[in-house]
Amino acid sequence: MKLGKMYEAKVLGEAGSNSSGTTGTADFPYAKVYISNPGDNTPEEGDATCSAKILKQGYECCPSGCDVIYTDDDGDWGVNNGDWCGCGTNNVPDTPDVPVTPGTCSSKITDLGYKCCSSGCQVVYTDDDGTWGVENEEWCGCGQEVISESCSSKIISQGYKCCSSNCEVVYTDDDGTWGVENEEWCGCGNSNVPKTTTTTTTKPVTKTTTKANPVNTNFCSDSKHTGESVKVTSNKVGSINGIGYELWADSGNNSATFYSDGSFSCTFQKAKDYLCRSGLSFDSTKTHDQLGHMYADFKLVKQNIQNVDYSYVGIYGWSKDPLVEFYVVDNWLSQWRPGDWVGNKKHGDYVIDGATYTVYENERYGPSIVGDTNFKQFFSIRKEARDCGTIDITAHFLQWEKLGMKLGKMYEAKVLGEAGSNSSGTTGTADFPYAKVYIK
Repeated sequence: MKLGKMYEAKVLGEAGSNSSGTTGTADFPYAKVYISNPGDNTPEEGDATCSAKILKQGYECCPSGCDVIYTDDDGDWGVNNGDWCGCGTNNVPDTPDVPVTPGTCSSKITDLGYKCCSSGCQVVYTDDDGTWGVENEEWCGCGQEVISESCSSKIISQGYKCCSSNCEVVYTDDDGTWGVENEEWCGCGNSNVPKTTTTTTTKPVTKTTTKANPVNTNFCSDSKHTGESVKVTSNKVGSINGIGYELWADSGNNSATFYSDGSFSCTFQKAKDYLCRSGLSFDSTKTHDQLGHMYADFKLVKQNIQNVDYSYVGIYGWSKDPLVEFYVVDNWLSQWRPGDWVGNKKHGDYVIDGATYTVYENERYGPSIVGDTNFKQFFSIRKEARDCGTIDITAHFLQWEKLGMKLGKMYEAKVLGEAGSNSSGTTGTADFPYAKVYIK
């Protein structure tokens, strides 16, 4: 993705409306666009500076006077407004000299459209693509050799340490291979990935290194409600054929029909907030890893949806000790994807079970499974909505844990349809002709 000759680069404020027009003020008390040589660490007076290695990863420099809370080979890190940032240029280890083959560099770098540096270049940054230098204010490939680490840099960048040598791999994902030492996650080497599932009773968790996808029953193309059914017209928690369900709404004329095969249909009229869900209920005595690996299959059919301001479709549940309300959102009934307003802490985007999700964390006071109280909320929100598919619920739990978002003992995990309105109430039907939550 290459740009042409530059016309402009400006700080932007833009807003639009598809209806009656938008109103408000976007104030920028500080805005500056400036040019700096990537290899030049000499700041202008008053400017906050940080390691070029941190900037190249897309992070910003912290404000001056920041507190260093983590240091790695990229430099000193701080936190500003809930996001990582570069905290000054001190204590940045020198990059070891790398043997350079004159005129050559990693093919991964040239495949990205960059040139090889001239011979004798200085390595200023190293990643999975190779070793990088800077010439004529442009990034270039600086030799073939890649400096190896004792564990994945993606794991280290999340604040975890590398395990000791000869560690045992207990879980593998896109970030690398993971072990456990002193009851804490750690990176377990770059290539030490077992060929089979590893389970141990001496570790605080039991994980699988491969995802055992459930059998495809073609439910996306051929599915319909089957079995016995129960229709609910007021707020209720119940079960049918061992499958837990709940209808909850704070206003309006609403109903839900739950079937013995796990499928269900949600109908709402002038509801301010409406939740309808079906799946597994637990007794709050076991954590998710004690229960086993959880999946959910679902198919959504939207019918006559009107006036929806916010919505979540996917997986919903609670845990106790700690009390957490959690969402895995794969679709929504409104025209707007749930955004940064769902949580006061945005952890970022992660590839989970083959798709990109944005992970949020929130703290709130309000109704819960134990009454009105304080509790946390965890969200994984899919970048691209889908009407049908299989959700690897446990994969989200594991990613959350790596971010310090820990669930307690499981109360429920259900397929959810939720819709809400900030004005006159929402109306429509979210039909789930196939919905099943299961453990393998």
